[in-house]
Amino acid sequence: MSEELLEKVMACYKEARMASAKWREEAKELYAFRAGHQWDDEDISYLEEQGRPPVTFNRAGTIIDAVCGSEVSNRQETRYIPRSGEDGLLTEAATQVAKWVRDNCDAEDEESDAVEDLLICGMGWTETRIDYDHDPDGKIPVDRVDPLEMHWDPASTKH
Repeated sequence: MSEELLEKVMACYKEARMASAKWREEAKELYAFRAGHQWDDEDISYLEEQGRPPVTFNRAGTIIDAVCGSEVSNRQETRYIPRSGEDGLLTEAATQVAKWVRDNCDAEDEESDAVEDLLICGMGWTETRIDYDHDPDGKIPVDRVDPLEMHWDPASTKH
């Protein structure tokens, strides 16, 4: 990789990191809120000075759990549809291969974790790749990716 290209990539990365810095701080607070840490330190101190416990009724967690349960109950499946009459056997085979791959890597569980991330912080990510490290023939894992590891292009727009 040329030095010029490396500098450009690093500049883009720094720009993306700076553009998402505020969101990252908010996301950390949202994960803490979901975990039941909903009091500011000064409010906790104030209550403890008065001899009152900081009681938390975590309604956010209850609602997130309900929506996550709905996602599990209503999972979608990948199905390949033929475009013409002679594509039937090929698309059926592709559908079965996709089902086999997903079953062997617990894709549904990883996607459910990404949905929970989406509900908590607004973004949920999965990564699908071919892994030759654990299987020389290649294994296809689907993994949930921590949203705090992700960056996006701050100059991107939808047209």
